[in-house]
Order: sequence, then structure tokens, then C-alpha cells
Amino acid sequence: MASQRTEPMAEAIKMKFRDWRRLPRVFRTVSHGRPQVLVSRTGRDFFVPVEFV
Repeated sequence: MASQRTEPMAEAIKMKFRDWRRLPRVFRTVSHGRPQVLVSRTGRDFFVPVEFV
């Protein structure tokens, strides 16, 4: 299973709230009151903050 951690200095990803809500639950989360999405890169997976537009 992929490790799921938050990248410390990751920039926010911009997306619509509706699109964030449509993602399956495993790909989105709320941590410390901030919505986040799971980003996968070769060899690592991490959550990145989301900025709603």
C-alpha cells in the first residue's frame, strides 16, 4: 500500500469544490481544517493542500 503523507512545502492545487467532492474518499481528506488531495509521483504518494476557485 502506498504511504500517505503530506509534503511539507507543497503548493496548493486549485480546483472547484464540486470536483473535490466527486473524488473517491481515498483520494481526498481534510487535515487540520484544510482540504487536501492525494498526488502520486513515481515512488511516492503525498497529500497536497487544495485551494478552491
